[in-house]
Amino acid sequence: MPFNIDQMVEDERTLLGESLIGEAGTVDEIAEIITRPEMFLDPDNRTLWRAVLELNAQGIKPDIVVVSDQLGKAGKDDLKRWQVFAVTLSEAAVSTANVKYHAQVVREAYIRRSLATIGKNMATEASEDKITSPAVLAEESQKAIENVLSGLSGQESYDALGMIDEVRSEWNRPSASPIVTGIQCLDLQLGGLMPGEVFVLAARPSVGKTSFGLTVGLDVATNSTHGGPVAFVSVEMTRRAMMTRLVSLASRIPAFRL
Repeated sequence: MPFNIDQMVEDERTLLGESLIGEAGTVDEIAEIITRPEMFLDPDNRTLWRAVLELNAQGIKPDIVVVSDQLGKAGKDDLKRWQVFAVTLSEAAVSTANVKYHAQVVREAYIRRSLATIGKNMATEASEDKITSPAVLAEESQKAIENVLSGLSGQESYDALGMIDEVRSEWNRPSASPIVTGIQCLDLQLGGLMPGEVFVLAARPSVGKTSFGLTVGLDVATNSTHGGPVAFVSVEMTRRAMMTRLVSLASRIPAFRL
């Protein structure tokens, strides 16, 4: 069954209209799903989305006026055309309640078109008597599919060997040094706690989560080489109870004897 191109373009324009009438943050919600402008089939839709992204990156909320001005810099004729186009998009968008759903529709249409193109090219080359061997054709098609799928996250693929210098320079930065917990088996498994990361410790009540946290916090606070300042926040313990546990940990005297 052939693609309904008109419906795809209409879905794209509904999404673009929502980006123009939405509140702050609407563009970011869409950009999490539509990770590159090429996901839009229609050239005008693609161009307008690029302008929306540029404005959003500058901290400017995209709307009919600013987007039209951005796209109409080439001349008055372009300005009028984009003004009419932006108004049409905005009028077609009723609300942003289903913006994520509409973004998924546009994204899935892009995936289907891309896979169809790859399959068509593969079928054409496989049916013709060309130099390309079946193994090479299969490998090229696999890479093409991987390129489509890798672009869905907005991230590029990288060569591991090519990243060695970047990782080495990252290690040499003082701020990138791991924070040692003082619990040897944990440090061996995690390599320490890396700055900027968030670790969540979850367990049933009364199995030692607070004691574990205090142990790590005390070691980090007192480690002059791989430590640093520590803030410990508790919604359950009083200051007195917390200090009693800290003194017990530091002196290695059971809390009930203090």
